[in-house]
Amino acid sequence: MDVEYGGFKDNWDYFLTYNAANSQGYAAQNASQVRQFFGKLGWQDSMTDFDVSLTLADNHFTGNQTLPLSMLDDLRQSYTYPDTNRNQLSFLTVKGSHFLSDDWLIGGTAYFRSSDNSGANSNTQGGPYNTPTCATDRGPADANGNPTAPDGSNCSGSNVFQRLNQDTYGLGLQLTSTQKLMGFDNQMILGFTADLGRGTFSQSAQDGYFTSNRNTVGVDDASQNVLLKTANRYYGVFISDSLQLGPKWTLTGSARYNMDRVTMADQLGTALNGDHSFAHLSPALGLNFKPNPTVVSYIGYTEGMRVPSPIELSCADPQAPCSLPNAFSSDPALQMVVTHTWEIGARIRVSAQTRLQVAAYQTLSDNDINFAADANSPTQGYFANVGTTRRRGIEISSQSTFDHWGLQTAYSYTQATYQSAFALNSPDNSSADANGVIQVSPGNRLANVPSQLLKIRLEYSPDATWKFGANMNYSGRIYSRGNENNLDPNGRVGGYTVFNLDASMHVNKQLEVFARINNLLNRQYANFGVLGANYFSGPGNSYNAAGMPSQFVGVGQPIGAWVGARYNF
Repeated sequence: MDVEYGGFKDNWDYFLTYNAANSQGYAAQNASQVRQFFGKLGWQDSMTDFDVSLTLADNHFTGNQTLPLSMLDDLRQSYTYPDTNRNQLSFLTVKGSHFLSDDWLIGGTAYFRSSDNSGANSNTQGGPYNTPTCATDRGPADANGNPTAPDGSNCSGSNVFQRLNQDTYGLGLQLTSTQKLMGFDNQMILGFTADLGRGTFSQSAQDGYFTSNRNTVGVDDASQNVLLKTANRYYGVFISDSLQLGPKWTLTGSARYNMDRVTMADQLGTALNGDHSFAHLSPALGLNFKPNPTVVSYIGYTEGMRVPSPIELSCADPQAPCSLPNAFSSDPALQMVVTHTWEIGARIRVSAQTRLQVAAYQTLSDNDINFAADANSPTQGYFANVGTTRRRGIEISSQSTFDHWGLQTAYSYTQATYQSAFALNSPDNSSADANGVIQVSPGNRLANVPSQLLKIRLEYSPDATWKFGANMNYSGRIYSRGNENNLDPNGRVGGYTVFNLDASMHVNKQLEVFARINNLLNRQYANFGVLGANYFSGPGNSYNAAGMPSQFVGVGQPIGAWVGARYNF
């Protein structure tokens, strides 16, 4: 159900929308619930504009695991369960602007954002037994009469519980001038932003065993292994200027200086304590050329930066590797990721009925961050700056209308590759060495990034009452995560094409009915892949303590149909 209501009176305007959806999903243990609200109240006159908005959300999702290839004969089953996630959000924003004069405008934004993300995940851990007594089964005694297995080591499963609470508040101020510069039209913007936040991350785990349908049953109390408090302070100052050099040329330049600090306080000890500061100046320069009213071409260069997250900073020591997500370790500093992007393109009005957009780009990410292998432990690793990655490609899109027909197309080609060599822990990759490590080389493609995407939509409206539409979505093949060296022949996910249909009819000015069919041909496809150990590789998907290397995939939804109605009042 979707409800929208809005209007205006005198200097006031308002808008409310509410979205509620419940779904049992197409698979077992796959139900979801969505509750979302957005409201906005505004006031404006010829000099001042003021808005207050509130966003609320409470969403529940279950069954978000991948499946090994051996289980794709029945897409409705779960590898293990339960797997649940709940997201709650409250987001309040206040915005305002005021003209100080005809060519000076001051504006500001303040916000408060509170989020609560909690989840439970079932996991296999390769224990040899599968009974309710696994937590206390200490195994046979050694020569001294001591048990050979610690508590829980004979449990084949585990449940991991995580929760992340974050409160973020921020302020942004900017001053805009449209005064002429050297006789040319010009717009200059000066600004400042501050984003401050605090968060608490907790994680606990319990041993468990599997039932015949792979339900993970906990056998003891969950023990907490992570309790981390974080504080983030991000400050930025920026300036931008857009100078119109006559009727055909526009020159734009900008610079932003970021000063960021991330602190962490371990509540269970001192290993995760850390204090990290980052600073960077990011420039940008662009030039637009409009030779005639039908063509706008542009070229530009931009820089950006990303600060390592607290989780990355907490697991960055080669001398103290960790196994994510179940543990963290000490925190030597990581370098920030800095991106350099070049882009050139054009927007063309081919005719009164057709628009065309073309762009080519290249982005280099220096000091990109990856989870790298530990040289002495095939089961552990650490986050590390692995050098440079490159993403380059082209994007072409068009929109056309002919009588009662409409056609939209969008094509992109992306070449996403590593540009530096490094080692990566991937024991289930068939090309890994005896320690489960693969060597990634320059030119290897990044995982789960399709090289080609194509979207086509065709619409037909015979009159003002009816509208029919058809979509085609194509995605090229990808390399699975864990196959970053691109050498495992089983570490690829094939491309796919999916067709969708839709139709709508306006019964009258207020009432519209519609229908939609997704995945019309019921194509079985996957849009994500990861290499891992399949512990349910025995007959009838029974438990196998050895764990067989396998590719796990995120399966797309099968055919689905919806009907509904919209009423405007």
